[in-house]
Amino acid sequence: MKYYQEIAINADLELIEELLVRYDHIKVWERGFEIYKELIVDHKEKCITHWDIDRNIDYTYRLKDNILGTKLCLEAICLEDGIDWDVMGIQVYMQRALKGIKERAEEN
Repeated sequence: MKYYQEIAINADLELIEELLVRYDHIKVWERGFEIYKELIVDHKEKCITHWDIDRNIDYTYRLKDNILGTKLCLEAICLEDGIDWDVMGIQVYMQRALKGIKERAEEN
């Protein structure tokens, strides 16, 4: 299964990237979600993946920059078929993550 959400952010690309890879920032924008993750930075694909080890879900973040501004795109991919996924939980996490990153990026 795949899920996709995006949000416009009025902030510097480098700052947004920093918010995605530094654990001290991640703790703040995740607010209450206990996710044990491994971070994978893929320079070739220009994405950052947070692998939720316990639930076996990849949360892949991509930044799209154009004349109108920056969009942060988030795709969640469930890596195992046939499992009864907590769809609502995945969507709530995605909404909270995007909103939290936007708030942190725009306050600086």
